[in-house]
Amino acid sequence: MRSKKQKIVDMLLDMRAIQIASRKAKFNGLMMLQKITFVAGERYKASHQRVLNQSFYRWHWGPMSDDVYEDFSSMKELDLVHGAEDKEIVLTEKGEKVLLATADLFRGKERLLSEIDGVAANVRNLDALLKEVYAMKVHVEEFDKEMQISEIPEGTEMLAPLWESEAKEVLDLGIEWAETLDLMMDPLADSKIRKSMDDAKKGKLLPLELD
Repeated sequence: MRSKKQKIVDMLLDMRAIQIASRKAKFNGLMMLQKITFVAGERYKASHQRVLNQSFYRWHWGPMSDDVYEDFSSMKELDLVHGAEDKEIVLTEKGEKVLLATADLFRGKERLLSEIDGVAANVRNLDALLKEVYAMKVHVEEFDKEMQISEIPEGTEMLAPLWESEAKEVLDLGIEWAETLDLMMDPLADSKIRKSMDDAKKGKLLPLELD
């Protein structure tokens, strides 16, 4: 179970991956995001690093993650990305602004971000990415052995992030303004904030009532 802070980190890294991969290729739907985050997550775990916080299980078309689905749904609600699960995904103007506004959080963390940045930058197309993923072998804890992805039964857990206490390195963005990010990443709160701002612009101000 991810904390709110971990989910925010994952969403920012999801958006970063979309931004980087889209510079060279069409970002082909949620499946591409699933595979990029899985490959990067597997590399982080092999290096004993805790950067991404999403868990994956074997399903149709290889590794899938309910966490990534949740991130995508939240990003859509917040108008950070545009597109459908099975169509091209792009960052919205708001998404681009959020990444720009949070850029300082990533300064000095380039080495820890190199895996997800590298996977995203090397994506040519979805077919090539799927081929790379199916060729991978991963250690499956349930069977206590390394298995090729195509051989893993559907429903089997394939990847869970390391506990922070087990990791040699953990991505810590040191979010001093975590409350602001928390509100920004909460669809209901974000909606209320934007409505209040719109009402204020239109002069719809309510009198202050004190108990």
